[in-house]
Amino acid sequence: MNANQKLPASQLKQGLNHIRKIKWAFQILLVGWLPYGVIMGYFLGDSQALVMTAIVIYWIALIVIGTWERNTVCPQCHQKFHSCQSRRFPVFNCFNCFSWTCLNCGIRVPFWKK
Repeated sequence: MNANQKLPASQLKQGLNHIRKIKWAFQILLVGWLPYGVIMGYFLGDSQALVMTAIVIYWIALIVIGTWERNTVCPQCHQKFHSCQSRRFPVFNCFNCFSWTCLNCGIRVPFWKK
């Protein structure tokens, strides 16, 4: 599909809902790091190997979801949702993983499912 062509509303909504789910998963993992570490340390405190295994599994999940979020494509402009080419310094890309708005076309992901 060409970048100038408009998507049907149902496909656009489906694409935005997909991005919303990935964003929520990443942000819950990111914010949940401290409680997860405290709980794992409390329950598995006797075994350092189990605590480290739990932490490594958590960080792998965080990296996978973060990479997946970083590479999501906007359903409207078909460019990466969270990154754009810097207008001031064309060599650099700007990136904002916490943005709920496409940095290229400005379409907004709904915070809650409607």
